[in-house]
Amino acid sequence: MSLPPTVRFLERLLNVWKWVVLQLKQWTRQCERAHLGRLLGMVLNAFRRLSELRVSGYEATRSAKGIDAPSQPANSLVVLPTELLTLVLAELELRDLRRARCSCRSLYTASKSRAIWLRLFWQLSDSYVLPIIPPRPLETYGAAELESMVLQWTRVDHGWSSCSIRQQPPPQRILDHDWPNTPFALIEGGRWLLTTDKCGSVLVHDLDSPSLATGTHVLIRPEDKRDHVYISKLSVCIDRSSPTLEFNLALSHDYGGGVFNFFVLMLSSFVGRLSTSSRVSIWRVRLVDTTGHRPKLSSKLLNSFYTRVSKVVFDASLLYSLYARIVSPWAVELFNWEDSKSMVHVKSHIHPVPDMASVRLLPGRRVLTGRGSSIHIYAIPECTYHSATLPFDPSENTDAQTPLQVIPIGGPLVIGGISPSYSSYSGTIYICLATAQHIFALITDAEDNETAVIKLIDYSMRFDGTVYALSLHRTLIRQDYMPDSVITLNLLRDEQFDVNEHYWHDNVHRFSITTLDEWSGRVVDHLKDGRIVVIDFLR
Repeated sequence: MSLPPTVRFLERLLNVWKWVVLQLKQWTRQCERAHLGRLLGMVLNAFRRLSELRVSGYEATRSAKGIDAPSQPANSLVVLPTELLTLVLAELELRDLRRARCSCRSLYTASKSRAIWLRLFWQLSDSYVLPIIPPRPLETYGAAELESMVLQWTRVDHGWSSCSIRQQPPPQRILDHDWPNTPFALIEGGRWLLTTDKCGSVLVHDLDSPSLATGTHVLIRPEDKRDHVYISKLSVCIDRSSPTLEFNLALSHDYGGGVFNFFVLMLSSFVGRLSTSSRVSIWRVRLVDTTGHRPKLSSKLLNSFYTRVSKVVFDASLLYSLYARIVSPWAVELFNWEDSKSMVHVKSHIHPVPDMASVRLLPGRRVLTGRGSSIHIYAIPECTYHSATLPFDPSENTDAQTPLQVIPIGGPLVIGGISPSYSSYSGTIYICLATAQHIFALITDAEDNETAVIKLIDYSMRFDGTVYALSLHRTLIRQDYMPDSVITLNLLRDEQFDVNEHYWHDNVHRFSITTLDEWSGRVVDHLKDGRIVVIDFLR
């Protein structure tokens, strides 16, 4: 009596399984001779015990159809309990796991375990020098969310390093805007983009929506409709302890902006005290899950106070209760925004060496400034009360602050050569720095106030006149002499990196601050006409 095709297929599959067990047994014996197979032998013994299980349902089906039972019991991996299948699948790589889950329903069900995807996440994080920091605590992620996060990261990895993009440029979208060269902030995760308009409002754009026009709404409106001031800087501090997306947003409301700032900077070199009224506002922004509709962001004002500033804000940083910004003539203002009031603010300042490029707040009441070929770290002085009605010129303080630490980086920082601050759940801060020859990682802890700098990569190529966009694990280099192409790098372990060239938009503004998000693979840039371009590397 001929066997049904399904039974013949199962018998062949059983023979293949027995052959695999036999090969593993022989390989283990060879490893044991080299004193490397003890652990593998334990795994093989477990496989051997699993292969000795009898498939009772399969035997009953064959008997009911009058088919003679085979001389050897039919064994199969898929009849194991889900707990044992999970232990087996947890030892697979991501590619093998995706292939195994397509073979049958039992393996697919077992592959949905949270333990499997949590292990794959840590395996993915260990392939980089710096750890992967998810937007919120890992305890709040379910199995499906962990799976989506791991698969999205690997797709971005492929899109960031795929050589085929040179022939197929990444998708690009244009965001029309009525305020040219508006400052923007790409929130970690890559979905939400914050921009400003000429009336002093903050707009939020859902980049995951089918249309940028329908996914845009006003997040923050001016406190006074008559107070149409220019928002020069947006600074974000992510709250990683929250189970949903929440962050503080600092806005620096200043008069003028754009080309006007350039003339003010020139004039400030001749006029000793040039200041005007300015305002700083701090907002709490959280993700609102509207049932039946797409989620959106909502905002709540935490504090707002007036101060005096010299119309030019070069860089800003927000960390917990402190807000720092670089103003001309070359000083770092540090505000305790929680204790500041409307017309009286609590502030200190440092007046380090000129030509500071960037500022980043560090835990332990410290501040980092970048200048030339070194990084300076200063202790934050005690804050005092200042009236917003009195002129304040930070250059009047002639006392030279001595830095706590000066870190040489072997060359000047390039444009955009400092990443945002990434804070882990333990309070450790990670910042990436880029020169024309090296990319470094600065690691500092809140408990012991120690700062370490490690070299991520050392490349021999020199990109003169370029703009960088940095994150902890990816780098984008825009070359001015080749405006239609960029170079992308994945920062891997052991100073390994992938260099790939991609087509780019040839109308990108030369002095635009390029911003990237490593989770979504999105890059945001300014065009020459003032509009915003969004490039997606997610494949």
